[in-house]
Amino acid sequence: MPLGRGRQDDNQEGHSQTSRGLSRRNPFRGIVLSLEWQIACRNPRTSRGSHAHTATLEVLRGLGGPNATIGRALYVGPRSTAAGIPNAGGTMIADERRQQLGEQGFLIVPGVLDAAEVLRLRQVLERAFDEEQPAASDTKVVRMDVLSRYPETRIVLEKQLLLDTLRFLVGEHLYLLDTVGHDSGFPSWHKDTTTLEAAGHLFHREEDFRMVQVGLYLQPNGPYGGGLDVIPGSHREKHDRFLHQPRTRVGHSFRYRVLEPIRDRKVTRIANQAGDAVIFDMRLSHRATPGLLRERPGSTPEQRKLALFFLCAGSERHARAYRAFCEQRDEYEFLGEHQYPLEVQEIARSRSLTLI
Repeated sequence: MPLGRGRQDDNQEGHSQTSRGLSRRNPFRGIVLSLEWQIACRNPRTSRGSHAHTATLEVLRGLGGPNATIGRALYVGPRSTAAGIPNAGGTMIADERRQQLGEQGFLIVPGVLDAAEVLRLRQVLERAFDEEQPAASDTKVVRMDVLSRYPETRIVLEKQLLLDTLRFLVGEHLYLLDTVGHDSGFPSWHKDTTTLEAAGHLFHREEDFRMVQVGLYLQPNGPYGGGLDVIPGSHREKHDRFLHQPRTRVGHSFRYRVLEPIRDRKVTRIANQAGDAVIFDMRLSHRATPGLLRERPGSTPEQRKLALFFLCAGSERHARAYRAFCEQRDEYEFLGEHQYPLEVQEIARSRSLTLI
């Protein structure tokens, strides 16, 4: 599985040009939705009551193949209004986000981390992967339990924009688990529920299942790969196509020469920027965006792909069922006697979060 900021104006202009271009080339498969609204909010620095902020949500739903982009939510105006605070404008945004997650299976929360925070977290992960010996359950490209091990990562628990969005999407009380750091991992197509189903668990198919992956990318999803490709709507499939993998060379060849190109026609490349959060349903078919250039991804510090991931559930029953499943797997050896540090527990309590 599982990007510095600062270039807002250039990115917004470029994104708008991409949106218009895709719509002209393929008007039936590229849809640009623009919503404008006035959000009245009280200004604590004045006594005149309130003033209006204008915000524009532009979502490019590009269905034109692997080079298309989707889900880049661009906000003009105060970031605090983007989460959907309880007024008319906020309700509209919340409904729009719920609808996109329900229909498409993913969305972007832009600007969760600023440029300084992105740089700091990149430095933390670079040290973790380059200078430290792997701990229990770690791999070459994964560092487990980052909230406990790296205090700088705890900033994600204090991002109100992200937490508000998650509450609108999965439930008022949030259950967090499986906090992971990633370095230059480029897995192919999969669902995060395939291992569950292969082990005989089916709770992810229950109607009230609300569990999402949250990826905080510390670089843009550019030509070297730095984010996620998805197949919109695949979280609603009745059958998991990844349950039965080919076992012969002929089967593998057929898969990669025939089936994968067909699947790629439905691919949406998420155009995240550094510091954006990508939220997606665990059942969604996805892969790490492969690099389009021939140079090996991660060959320079700027190209190195780094990200933080965690799972978020709206149901304690589903969260604990997933935790119990993980405890049975060799990859989660560290969970045996695991406890979060008191500081992490206190931050979680202050934000009404439950750490599983």
